[in-house]
Amino acid sequence: MRLSLRKLQFNIHRTRAASKVFSGPQSYPDESIESRVRSRPHEELIAMSTPEETPAPEISGQLSSPPSSSPPLLPAPDQKDTNLTMSSDLLHPLKPKCYSSTKRRWIESLNASDKVPPKKLRIISWNVDFASPTPKKRMQSIISYLESIASASSPESWCILLQEMMEDSLATLLSDDWVRTHFIVLPTSRDEWPQHSWYGNVTLVSRNLHIVSASILTFENSFMGRGAVIVDVLLRATRSRRRQVIRVANTHLESLPQGTSARPMQLLSISALLKEPGLRGGIVGGDMNAIRPSDRAIHVAAGLRDAYYSIVPDDESSYTWGYQPPSRFPPGRLDKVFYTGRELLVDCVQRIGVGLKTEHGQWVSDHYGLVTTLMLETK
Repeated sequence: MRLSLRKLQFNIHRTRAASKVFSGPQSYPDESIESRVRSRPHEELIAMSTPEETPAPEISGQLSSPPSSSPPLLPAPDQKDTNLTMSSDLLHPLKPKCYSSTKRRWIESLNASDKVPPKKLRIISWNVDFASPTPKKRMQSIISYLESIASASSPESWCILLQEMMEDSLATLLSDDWVRTHFIVLPTSRDEWPQHSWYGNVTLVSRNLHIVSASILTFENSFMGRGAVIVDVLLRATRSRRRQVIRVANTHLESLPQGTSARPMQLLSISALLKEPGLRGGIVGGDMNAIRPSDRAIHVAAGLRDAYYSIVPDDESSYTWGYQPPSRFPPGRLDKVFYTGRELLVDCVQRIGVGLKTEHGQWVSDHYGLVTTLMLETK
């Protein structure tokens, strides 16, 4: 997520603004994004977002230890039903909602409890870009594109993982007829994102899936209000009718070189949740902000597998960022899907949304999306 100057300015300024919050009982300013984006010399921004010129070490499959100094922690959200993960990140329940055509509003629902779980689940992950103009129009184009994919594909069970959702894009999503008819959405309000977040993650779950539980994770080491949306759904194994619980995580790891030491711990926290007792497997998709050589192996350190299968782990055909529009920074595979579980079969991820623009010629996002299919195979 290094592309636009606006994004870069926003995240650098946010990091510094957050450090002021940590130093005393100051409240985060309630002001527009534009007023918080500071004008900085161009050369300084490039220097702050570009890796050092020292030669990058070769990746041997193990992650080197992060620096001993950790960034200050965000204030804990004021939640009564809050649990602590093994890394002291905050986890609290999340209420999935579906749209009621009779009540004409989104209501709480786990849905589909009486239906036979599907054998396959299609996963889409997409950073939809908070910084570019006209978020409503871009989101509507993305929804139309996703609808065309869903109508032309099988299986019919989906989990769509969206990152960098703004309040405007979330409102557009919730007002769309296709979304209202076919999906449970979580969360449905920006109030449920981590504190101080101007954008967040939103997960769409097909109505024909049974949601066992859902929660939202807040990374305590995040300067940028990052976290993950966690949802447990039921799948049926390919060789039986037995119901099994699969956990799906939607995340956006810390951005910029300043977040290099935070990203491994954030992914490790998600990995611990994907491996909890009672689960048959887990999968996480999102913007992993893999901009440093050390980022290539954070899934290995977290005990996860990469759903991109290639002899060359980061060849150009896998890149998801740096083309829409072209950037002065090198393109890369910032977005990834990781998974765990011996019985979980996950197809190689494919890119979607390549070259996609609105009807007015604007890129819908600076990221490509990813799609994969998973199944559960038991002996």
